[in-house]
Amino acid sequence: MGISKYKVDGNKKVKRIGSIILILILMLILFYVATNTNTQDRVAKLMDTAWQTTVADAKQDSLRRQEVTAKKSDISYYDFESDDIKSLEMDVCSITDGTYTMKYIMQVIGGPDENGLYPLYICLHGGGSDDEEGLFNNEQWLEMITYYRDSVENGIYVAVRGITNNWNLHFEDASYPLYDRLIEDMTLLCNADPNRVYLLGFSAGGDGVYAIAPRMADRFAAVNQSSGHPNGVTLLNNANLPTCIQSGIRDTMFSPKRSVASAGFDRQLDAYNEEFGFGYAHEVYIHVPEGHNYNDRNPIEGNGELVLEDPQEYVDLMSNPKISDQYPEENSYYYDDEINSEYLDLTKKLGMKIVEKDTNAVRFVSRYTRNAHPDDVVWDLSTRAEERKTNSFYWLQADSAVNAGIIHATFDRAENQFNIRFKEKPNGDFNILLHPDMVDFSRPVYVRYGERVVEADFKIDEAEILASMTNTMDWDLAYAAHISFSSLGFDD
Repeated sequence: MGISKYKVDGNKKVKRIGSIILILILMLILFYVATNTNTQDRVAKLMDTAWQTTVADAKQDSLRRQEVTAKKSDISYYDFESDDIKSLEMDVCSITDGTYTMKYIMQVIGGPDENGLYPLYICLHGGGSDDEEGLFNNEQWLEMITYYRDSVENGIYVAVRGITNNWNLHFEDASYPLYDRLIEDMTLLCNADPNRVYLLGFSAGGDGVYAIAPRMADRFAAVNQSSGHPNGVTLLNNANLPTCIQSGIRDTMFSPKRSVASAGFDRQLDAYNEEFGFGYAHEVYIHVPEGHNYNDRNPIEGNGELVLEDPQEYVDLMSNPKISDQYPEENSYYYDDEINSEYLDLTKKLGMKIVEKDTNAVRFVSRYTRNAHPDDVVWDLSTRAEERKTNSFYWLQADSAVNAGIIHATFDRAENQFNIRFKEKPNGDFNILLHPDMVDFSRPVYVRYGERVVEADFKIDEAEILASMTNTMDWDLAYAAHISFSSLGFDD
């Protein structure tokens, strides 16, 4: 019996079915890739649209426009040379939040960069406790108008007036939302670069830098503190914020002495770097033989100032009363060649090496650009500013009532995975914020805690994107979605 010409060979039939299945699998893979690639593109477009809406609304906001419009104002101040009260007319801008007003004087120096943007230098004056008129604080404010200005080659230079006449005039609770608003106004209306915002302060302004920097670290690219006192603050949140700390060796007011407290941060920030394995870039300059005043703004690059080579050695020596008592009594504010010579000779006698360093504060901070999406974040939740409208810190977020605990969070870009560790467990829940410049939305997002890894579930919501834009007024600090840590089901 012959074989029918219509009969198909069994092996060929199996191969044809296999080919069809393979094609279907490839089609499914291509569809998955295309769909998820479109997800990433869609998120980026949603963010762009929300940002364009936010910026357009801000530029049409009459109140914001008023806040950056200077008005002629008479500033009364105490003049030390004439021992008299004087008045000076200046162009002053102001921002009001509730019952508090932050005044500032703005100067635009040089031209913008290739993107049409300027670095922003926010500078805080000295002073402190004063009477209701604030004549001494006004004098210090007027001095800050030029204090760091000549070191700025191009940028927006803003001299801020403390909002009260108390000792903590730069970091009253009500100050923090005003700093946020100032930065927003400068970036949205005055072409300031949000990734090149710098904070500098002298004396009471240095106190302000100590307090503000760790509470608003994600807003700044770098900070400089000169002649301030830390008042017990921790700089644990400065992991991604380059910090310069300066003091004169004979600035011995308060307890601990300002010079010793400043020098102590050299060891502390080194220890943080070793503990967490990254960050905490810093310089600590203890000027010799100066007191409260020294040169932290020498306009000539390369001109060095005399400072201690090893601030940590100074702290160790000063912890010994037999050594610290050898220094003359408190004379932080005196200008006397004999006292300077005595300090210089004793410092050398004790074996502390003195070197020349460029201590220009503006040049230090200007070397840095903010990284709003660092792979490592350390968040000490006990160091927060509750009055701020935003409750996020880089790509972490927690309600203001969560005010205890230390989170060390990292992000593995290759694995698209967040890793959460607690140095101290938080006293509440927190969110992980997802931004398209950081997270790959075309792939699953994972969170690791301890030995467990969980694929995170989250929702991309246009309303949430717009709300985050409005809340932060900063493209880089806004987010497309969030992951609640408590929703991941980790067992402690």
